Amino acid sequence: RKIISGYGHDAGVGLPVGALTSQLAANIMLNRLDHIAKDDMGIRFYVRYMDDFVAILPDKATAQKAMRELGEAVNGLALSLNPKTAIHSWQRGIDFCGYRIWPTHILPRKRNIKRARASFRELASLYHHGEVDLEHIRQRVMSFLAYAKHCNAHRTVEGVLGDLVLVPGLNDIPGKLALGG
Repeated sequence: RKIISGYGHDAGVGLPVGALTSQLAANIMLNRLDHIAKDDMGIRFYVRYMDDFVAILPDKATAQKAMRELGEAVNGLALSLNPKTAIHSWQRGIDFCGYRIWPTHILPRKRNIKRARASFRELASLYHHGEVDLEHIRQRVMSFLAYAKHCNAHRTVEGVLGDLVLVPGLNDIPGKLALGG
């Protein structure tokens, strides 16, 4: 309770994304779900990372039964499945841990690429106005590359980084004098 109340978030539900305590809490709380899925239900292809899980099942009827049982197990932990939880055909790909996954390839989520483009546009503007330095931008680019290296996104990465044009502002050009007011 002390850890949860220490974050001071207004919603009163959950822990902050990215906090180590969130990871620990998810593993402790959902360990029982893992055992129900694997041991009790015998789901062979089940994987969970934090609060994101996927079960690959042979047909729709089996998937519907498993979703009901897993939903009951989650409710038994005083939690609930996300309303977006659904059964999908493998041909559509699976949205899992920030990627879109098919049996043959993995792509980044479109919203993550859109967010990266917007973030890099903002960084270029901040750099131009002297509000961030190249090291700050380098760290953001390396973070994006670390995300992208786990999927088939070579052309996407080239496009996103190709759009990142850094133009120094007047204060950053050697030999120029900037006048302030």
